[in-house]
Formats: sequence, C-alpha cells, structure tokens
Amino acid sequence: MHLVLLETSGNQRYIFATNKLRENVGASEWTYRVGTRQTLEAVASVTGDRTLYDEDFRTLHTNLLSDEKNPPLEQGKRAVEVILATSGKALLLVRDAATGEHIIRHVTEQTLRQAPGLTVHGAISTLPGLTLEDVHQGIRQVHEALEQVRYQVPGVAQRFLRRPFVAECATSGLPAGAFPFFRSGCQQSTV
Repeated sequence: MHLVLLETSGNQRYIFATNKLRENVGASEWTYRVGTRQTLEAVASVTGDRTLYDEDFRTLHTNLLSDEKNPPLEQGKRAVEVILATSGKALLLVRDAATGEHIIRHVTEQTLRQAPGLTVHGAISTLPGLTLEDVHQGIRQVHEALEQVRYQVPGVAQRFLRRPFVAECATSGLPAGAFPFFRSGCQQSTV
C-alpha cells in the first residue's frame, strides 16, 4: 500500500495576485477545488465509481465518511481510499504506486490547464503496514517526499518566462489571453 499526498503551494501569492475581490474569491475557489473536486474526480477515474465530490459541503463530508462510498482499502472493494480531501490538500491511500501516479498526473494536468498560476505537487510513499506506527511513519515520509518534489520542480514564476513585448493581463500580471487592440485612439483590452 502507498500514501499519496497532493498539496498546493504559494496559495497566498496566487489568491492575492490582484486587488480585485472577484478574482481573489475565484482563486480561493480554485485552491479549494484542487484538494476536493479535482482529486475526487481523479479517484473516480481510477475506481470507475461515481465521484465523491458534491457542491454541498455536508453531502461531500457524508460521502467521505461513508464506508459504502469510500470503503477502507483493507476491505478490498476499491483501489483508493480517501483519507483527507480539503482546500489545497488531499491524502489518499492507494493499492499500488501506478494508481497514485495516475491520480497525481490527472490533478496536476487539470490544474495546469484550468488554473495555470496555481502550483500543485504530489508525492507517493510506501506504507509498510497498517499499524498506527506505520501510518505515522508513512505520513512523515510522504511529506518529506513532497518537499523533495517542491525543491526539484520549477515554480510558477519560471513557468511564465516571457520577453518584455508580451502583453500582461491588466489585473494579474500573468500573460494576457489576447493582445490589446486600438480603436479611436483609446486602448481597449479583451482581457
């Protein structure tokens, strides 16, 4: 068995990249979705079951605690058990490393496509047994492995390297989605 840890980093910089309240709220929502919706959809893609995610927090909480919908891994009903799924962080118990790699790949790819300024990393550690001591040791190891991944993977600032002539978004400073155009002597932006 293996532990899988997914976690966002640089949350404050991502959420408060602008002084626009609407964009702050949207960025906060994306941070929440990485640990919940995207992770639980990745789990569903592995198990073939319906996703545990629900927009209603109480239903989501009930789904995660349900032994029928999220059975313990030792029962052998599913290949993944969700231990924790919260804003910007998820901890999963998986049968094999390939399943963990698939989930990490799915979540990081979706985050890159849908929220490119948000950084998410994932790590896997082997769990020697299911005693409480083994679980504590596995959690420590997966956190150490995640720190190694964070150290090796370039950050968001390096992801958006560009020459000075590339237009920036008017509010976030990230690369613009479209170039500004000029009409009647005034500059209007589609971003």
